[in-house]
Amino acid sequence: MTVAFFAIFFLSLLFSFVLTRYVRDFASRRGWVAVPSQERHLHSSPLPRLGGVAIFLSFSLGMLAAALMASYIPYLHSAVSLKTLLTILAPASLVFLLGVYDDLYTAGPYIKFAVQALAATMLFPDQRGFGRRQLLQAGLDSIGLGVINAAVVDQRVGASPQGDQ
Repeated sequence: MTVAFFAIFFLSLLFSFVLTRYVRDFASRRGWVAVPSQERHLHSSPLPRLGGVAIFLSFSLGMLAAALMASYIPYLHSAVSLKTLLTILAPASLVFLLGVYDDLYTAGPYIKFAVQALAATMLFPDQRGFGRRQLLQAGLDSIGLGVINAAVVDQRVGASPQGDQ
């Protein structure tokens, strides 16, 4: 079984090496590059965008190879079920689409956080009393407490220097 998993891993690695070159060249020809325009950019020359496309395609092809191998090799079927693969692929696809959108149009931090939080909640099963709904509610409660905390701290910080003078 370990040999099969290594084969899938190396197949995905090979796909990523090959596809990265094609996606890089495609993005460069189209002018889809990140120009170093801010101090926070560490690169000095334009870098092609859409690198996540090659990684996601490699990942998807690796998952497809795993599903095909599991259908032909009986002892892999229990380790690599179609339900498990789809459970992983759905949120991965969501994050991938966010990355493509961000590369082409630029997404704000709130949109990125919301989509990534949604993708994370998709990985939790709805069993044993704790699932997506409870996780989402816990996240919303945390955000609400953070907003309240920020308001209280802002009031105290804003009032403190005036009271001391």
